[in-house]
Amino acid sequence: MRDLMEYAKFCMEMLDEIHVPYGKVETFTVNTRARRWGQCKLEYGKYYISINATLLDERNSEDGLINTLLHELLHTCPGCMNHGPKWKFYGEQVRRIYGYNIKRTSTEEDKEVTTGNLNIKESEYKYYIYCEKCGELIERKKRKCSTTEAPWRYQHIGCGGKLFCLDFPIADLKVAAEY
Repeated sequence: MRDLMEYAKFCMEMLDEIHVPYGKVETFTVNTRARRWGQCKLEYGKYYISINATLLDERNSEDGLINTLLHELLHTCPGCMNHGPKWKFYGEQVRRIYGYNIKRTSTEEDKEVTTGNLNIKESEYKYYIYCEKCGELIERKKRKCSTTEAPWRYQHIGCGGKLFCLDFPIADLKVAAEY
């Protein structure tokens, strides 16, 4: 497993070289449970950065780790706790000088992580909205929305049918219909 602090120091030196004003990070931690590559938290004026353990796995590219650390360190710059214009400006500086494409979100391919090594659970659909009229299934991955919470308030855009929220995938529905 790669040494997180060694890579964090390396990334901070990179930002020092191009005069990016990142803030002091209280701790860098490894997260084995998160479904995200990294996170920067600001609590009581102190920054805390956590990095997904998958990126520290030596079977994966170290560029994914460096990219993520740079991304999170940029959040410690003044006015950069979001992905706004200042954060994007610093990200563009890093891309221009070092070649790391700092983006708001990244895929496994962007991080050069192979699925077999991934600690992040593969995206599973959590919500299934079913149209009773045309039978179309709308799958929602992660977040609840007004449609998943109260589908009866809405109609299917395509056919105007009533919507229902299911707790299981459509394949299970088809199997149940056969019985």
